[in-house]
Amino acid sequence: MIKTGRQTAIKHLYYQIYAEFMMRLLKKRLTDEKRDEKGKNRDKKEINYDNNDYKFRLRTKYQKNKS
Repeated sequence: MIKTGRQTAIKHLYYQIYAEFMMRLLKKRLTDEKRDEKGKNRDKKEINYDNNDYKFRLRTKYQKNKS
């Protein structure tokens, strides 16, 4: 069976959509555990720090905003 240009384009598009879907799924799995108490994603620079250090800075940030 000889593939036409249209069949090849459809196959390429299918693989591209599948790859984008898998990347979104992987990104979601990687960020699920990296959320603060309110459920918001942390900044990318915050992920590198220890969890206790992050919570301490978050707590002091909110205390400054309240006062």
